[in-house]
Amino acid sequence: MCGQAYADGNYNYVSVALQANHEAMKEFIEKTTTAGIRSVSGEENYDLLLMTQNMNSLLLSMVNRNMHAEGEVKRATERLGRLEYNVDTAKATFDSVSKIAESIAEGRQKPSGFPSHSKPLQ
Repeated sequence: MCGQAYADGNYNYVSVALQANHEAMKEFIEKTTTAGIRSVSGEENYDLLLMTQNMNSLLLSMVNRNMHAEGEVKRATERLGRLEYNVDTAKATFDSVSKIAESIAEGRQKPSGFPSHSKPLQ
């Protein structure tokens, strides 16, 4: 199972694989301790090495996946910050233009109480 998770990136059964590996190692240690055996056969040695290699592969894959996810989160956060800045800038620009437009509109609507002193063009 550990090798499959490493190969296809499907981590749905990681907990089951970790628990199975833990239980197998625990059972092996209990069996050899109870029997008073402090050594392992070639076949048992190979099985233990294979289990260890599979667990290392799985753990390495999970660490790499987490590092990638952290990088994605950082990039998304930075992009969101830039978008928020752009929205704030656009809103400020819109408010400024709206005030200018209102000011111009008010200036056109006010009747002038003073006579015009402009000279006619000749």
